[in-house]
Amino acid sequence: MRWQGTPFRLPLSTEYYILIALAVGAFLMLVIPDDLYGRSDTVRMLTDTVATAIPCITEFARISNVPGTTRVTLALLWLSVPPVAVALGFSSKTFRRKAWELRRVGLRPFLKTAGLIAC
Repeated sequence: MRWQGTPFRLPLSTEYYILIALAVGAFLMLVIPDDLYGRSDTVRMLTDTVATAIPCITEFARISNVPGTTRVTLALLWLSVPPVAVALGFSSKTFRRKAWELRRVGLRPFLKTAGLIAC
């Protein structure tokens, strides 16, 4: 049986995923109090750990009017990337195909999904 069509198709266009990510980020910015970063040691430790791996979080917090909320929001958004990438990968038609067809696809769906979410 020949491989037909593209191995990975998102149910929505890329613009919708970007808008959803922006909406989630805006919602988190509204919900998270500004003093949460300074008040909670657990949140500060988690945020600093993520900011160590992703230095742009510190830079965005430095130029923000609400640095604590920005640090926590960006850390939560970056922590949500791997589970969302896996969920989108498994929800695509690629993983509903037979196992012998999956060997031809490889890691392309995961890498493409992670790239889309990271943008």
